[in-house]
Amino acid sequence: RESFAQGLRLLIPFVTESPQTFEQLAQILAGEYLSSSKSANLEPDIALLEPLLAVLMPDNEFGNEIQELLEEFEPFLQDVAIVALGNNEPQKQIEEHLAILEGNGFQIKNPIHQIWAGERDLSVLTTGLNAQESAIIIGILEIIAPPDHS
Repeated sequence: RESFAQGLRLLIPFVTESPQTFEQLAQILAGEYLSSSKSANLEPDIALLEPLLAVLMPDNEFGNEIQELLEEFEPFLQDVAIVALGNNEPQKQIEEHLAILEGNGFQIKNPIHQIWAGERDLSVLTTGLNAQESAIIIGILEIIAPPDHS
């Protein structure tokens, strides 16, 4: 797990310099980091993944845009996490919200269902998603398993 974390830290400058060249490698390494964390029964440091998201989007306002998106979606992310942790009470309302989001172009229904089924591998959950959708999925995972800063 630590070797994957080191790899991520080393990869960030390369992704910053050439995002298109290193995007797939960054996504795979991040997924391996999450998988190894899960295998070791350790909480992943999701904050380690955030710089990669910031550089994979060419828009200079990415950080603000993603932060605003996550703030806007916070109650939704919390509800999705509640279901993932075993309380199905908000599930019907989430499904209704997912239908609306899909109509608006957000393709996060399948990854959310995968999270509910126990999937935590970032590379599996974010395959085919854009940066905003990936940030939403990472936000959910961060609520479910907050970064360990010990």
